[in-house]
Formats: sequence, structure tokens, C-alpha cells
Amino acid sequence: MYLSCQLQEIKMEHVVDYLWKDRNCQVMLELVIAELRAGDYRSRMPDAAAKKRIENKYFELVEEKICWDPEITNKIGYLHKLWSINGQLIKRTGVAVDQSTGQINMMQTWWADRIAVRIWNKGKFVSVLQKKPLPFKDLLDQIFGEHDVEQDERYSPHMLGQHIQQIQPLCLAMMTRYFTKCKKIKVLNKLQM
Repeated sequence: MYLSCQLQEIKMEHVVDYLWKDRNCQVMLELVIAELRAGDYRSRMPDAAAKKRIENKYFELVEEKICWDPEITNKIGYLHKLWSINGQLIKRTGVAVDQSTGQINMMQTWWADRIAVRIWNKGKFVSVLQKKPLPFKDLLDQIFGEHDVEQDERYSPHMLGQHIQQIQPLCLAMMTRYFTKCKKIKVLNKLQM
């Protein structure tokens, strides 16, 4: 009989990170997609019951026991960051992408600039993408593609600035009309007295 994931975490003081093989990762992502299709998850992540189903089904298919937290959470978080940065890099003007592999083909100086721009640990994600194409792109697009705020242009700082510039004149006009109307009301009130 297997201990629950929570008991395993408590009993094991020095837990070794789960070693994800490509096939195992693909199975896990396909299970997540199946759960997402089965329910309406606005956050694009399954709820607690679905996470437990994924853990159990993963064990049936791969015959390895893993827990949603930390193993799957860590892997999905890592893949989401890779996916997000890959999308940002590909959208840059002049970026050459090998259509058959998805590998970004740019000069070494371009990569060095991208790594230097990424503050903290995001440079390591750019380094990974420099060496090989984004793994499981089709599966990650299905999980994150529809509802990812980071990739959605509507939420980019540029688009937000554009939106503010569009509504500022409208707001100013509305405020002017409101205050003009208020002044007229004050004048009328004074005249009536």
C-alpha cells in the first residue's frame, strides 16, 4: 500500500527531485489536457480532485508514483516559463525559426543580448531555448495558449498604454461636460434664490 503524497513528503527529509523523461512528461501533459477538456478551468489548472485523478492515472500508465505538488507543479511551472519566453522571443522582429523543428536560429551575439536582458533566472530559460527547441510545444499550446495573460497582447504594457491614450480624451470630454453641467446647475440655483 502506498503512503499518501503528504505523508511521503513529511517522512522524506531529503527528497530527490523527480527525474522527468520525455515520455513521462508527455504522458503527464496529456493527462492535464484531458482533465482541462473535461471541466471548465478558468485558471488553466485542474482542481484538487482532478489533480488526484492525474496522479492515479499517471501511476497506472507509467508505474511511477508522483505527487502533484511538488513534482508536477514544478515541471509545469518550468515548462510554462519556457513556453512564455519562447513565445516572446519568436514574436521579436527578424527572428528566424526553423519551421520543421521550432528551433530559433539566431547569431550568438543575439542570444547573449537576450540572456543579458533577462533579469534573475530567466536568462537560464533563454539559454535552454538557445540549445534546443521548446519541448512539447503543441501540448503546452493546448494548456496555456487560450488563456495565458502573459502572452495575450491585450494585457501587454504597450497595449495598455494604447488603451489609456484612447480613453483619456473620452474621459476628459465626459468630465468637462459633467463639470460644465454642475456649474450651470450652481448658476441656476443662485438665480432661483
